[in-house]
Amino acid sequence: IGLILASANLRSVLAEAIVEVTPLSVLATLPGQALAVLLCAGALWALRPGVGYLGCLGSRLMRDGGGNLPIFLPGFGEALGARALVLAGGQTRAAISASAIDRVAESAAQVPFIALAAWLLWREWQVTLDWLPVAFAIAVLLLAVWLLWRRFGASSKLGLRIASEWRKFVEEARQQRRGLPLCLGLHFLAWLAGGVQIW
Repeated sequence: IGLILASANLRSVLAEAIVEVTPLSVLATLPGQALAVLLCAGALWALRPGVGYLGCLGSRLMRDGGGNLPIFLPGFGEALGARALVLAGGQTRAAISASAIDRVAESAAQVPFIALAAWLLWREWQVTLDWLPVAFAIAVLLLAVWLLWRRFGASSKLGLRIASEWRKFVEEARQQRRGLPLCLGLHFLAWLAGGVQIW
């Protein structure tokens, strides 16, 4: 969103895309989206979160829906997805670690597509950015992290509790990492399905 706001070229492309989108074009994306969701559910299931494929499918639907609706609440979709795994019968820590590993795998499988998109933006559209808003946003983020660390540092009760839970989380994640190669592969195929959707 920051890149779009900072670039007049990207804003004009977005405005053109909004005009061109029709109900039929939206309908045409549904098969690719359905395939991507089914593959993503399989990727989550490969991490063995303690529930079956249908529970993982429900978790992915909740995660994707929750992540798309409240766009100003980062992590809301992931929290909903992990909770859906628990409600489907999974253990809390296993659900959280599987959701987190799945999120990392999904992002890692997207790296080649991000690199291609960045290359196309600069090559085809000669994007020019005003870097001041971007630098300001990064500075505010770093300041917020520093203030939170000072307030809730590692020696506080909260910090000690977080460290303890983190160790347990890492142990759970170690048990689930055997499914990571399959998870990555399925996410890669899901990103390809997303490319078919756009086409």
